[in-house]
Amino acid sequence: MSLIVKSTRERVVKLSIATVLCFGLAVWCWYDAFYKESMKESSRQFNLYAVPVLIVLGGVALFFAIKAVRFRIEADDQTGLSINGQAPIPWSSITDIDTSILSKKGYLFVKYRDPQDREVSLKLDEFNLDYFDELYAMIRSKLSLPADSPVESESSPTA
Repeated sequence: MSLIVKSTRERVVKLSIATVLCFGLAVWCWYDAFYKESMKESSRQFNLYAVPVLIVLGGVALFFAIKAVRFRIEADDQTGLSINGQAPIPWSSITDIDTSILSKKGYLFVKYRDPQDREVSLKLDEFNLDYFDELYAMIRSKLSLPADSPVESESSPTA
């Protein structure tokens, strides 16, 4: 069985909105700086300096939006985890899963050995990946890890 995990639609939409806002504000500031007649000189200077900053921020947001759209994890029963079509991480090379921060922050670290026998860590974020629960269940089953115990709530003080 193969599982394909991509970035959430919400993440892609947020990054796309940030891109459009930055480029749109750059155009607006450029218009204000050059074509608006009744404007203080300090406002005109702000608009002139804001244009390149907004273009750079828009470019960065566009880069991350494209990266989020293209992101893809393939989890296969035989080969392991493949990220963006790279060579798969075999199940046998995965050494540990650090879930200490999963319930608090929503991500975990998969620790594995790369072909050069170095310890490498892969961050999987619950809020940025579709089918995160299925991926986590597959990793646990392939590594023969026990199912997670339910999160214990803090006990209320007795009166």
